[in-house]
Amino acid sequence: MDTATARDFDSIVGPWLEPGFRLAVTMLRNPDEARDAVQEAAVKAWRSLDRLRDVDQPRSWFLAIVANECRSTMRRPWWNFHAFESRPTPLANPEDSAVRSLDLDRAMEVGGSSPPRPTTALDMAIRQ
Repeated sequence: MDTATARDFDSIVGPWLEPGFRLAVTMLRNPDEARDAVQEAAVKAWRSLDRLRDVDQPRSWFLAIVANECRSTMRRPWWNFHAFESRPTPLANPEDSAVRSLDLDRAMEVGGSSPPRPTTALDMAIRQ
């Protein structure tokens, strides 16, 4: 697309990015996912700029793209998960913590193995 079209796109969609973000946060309840959805919606709007019927009324066109992207995000499989570090159970006695730390250091020296790998939410669900 040429620079004139890029300027047109900015003037058409630019004012609706913030309302699109607010809509996405309302639908997804997660600001990070909302930013991603609005960014993806902007890319889709750029690609479909030639399908905009009324250049003077882009609000409903762009917000519909944002809403559709939010729905697509919500339809993603539930097993999209993030890894997180497993945390040891707290010990009642501070000496137990020191002994445990020494045992881990000794095991690393003797065995040469690495610390336990991060546990995923799916791993935890299977273990329960």
